[in-house]
Amino acid sequence: MPGRLSALGGRLTVPPPPAGSCRVRHFGLTACAGNRGSSWLECATKRENGKRGLLVRWLETDFGLYVLCPNAYVADWDGTEADAVAADSVGKISLPGHGDVVTLGGEPLPIAYIQHAMTFVRWVAADDDQGLERAVEAARESSDWQDLFEIALEGRYTLLDSAMRGSDVSDSDIFRIDVPKGKYRVQSLSIFPGDESEFRLDRLILA
Repeated sequence: MPGRLSALGGRLTVPPPPAGSCRVRHFGLTACAGNRGSSWLECATKRENGKRGLLVRWLETDFGLYVLCPNAYVADWDGTEADAVAADSVGKISLPGHGDVVTLGGEPLPIAYIQHAMTFVRWVAADDDQGLERAVEAARESSDWQDLFEIALEGRYTLLDSAMRGSDVSDSDIFRIDVPKGKYRVQSLSIFPGDESEFRLDRLILA
């Protein structure tokens, strides 16, 4: 499948990872062999108890919009601050006293963060996450990344479901992310490690 642009951003095909037994579909639903309609978490648990466990830590959401919230504001986050931003796209909002922050919208898909590549990964469709970091690395030099906007960031952030109150989250609900001070360009790309797998990437890259 040749690389090409789509409405969700750039598209890039990389060598496929080993196949597995489960397929994660849109909106977090799965079609596992002999068990249609299982949740993504059930699918992951089956893999952990079966051939291979998941290699990357994933968060789930029922709402679909994540926010990269400054740590200093997490306790005050009441779950409504991102209501004005488009829930189906990547954007930014301003928090008084804390500057602009990134919001990651779209379908309610599991999300992971690859620290060394400063890249957020949404699981659209895949058998497993085997080879995911290799695929992300292969995509870093692609010319198909779609520029979205620029934003100034600095310090320690917490990635959480934007509909949750910050005072209610636990460590299992969040990622803690350090972002060096700088002006960043936010870019998006869809990658297809195999014929039946797709991941959506959103990354921070120094402008």
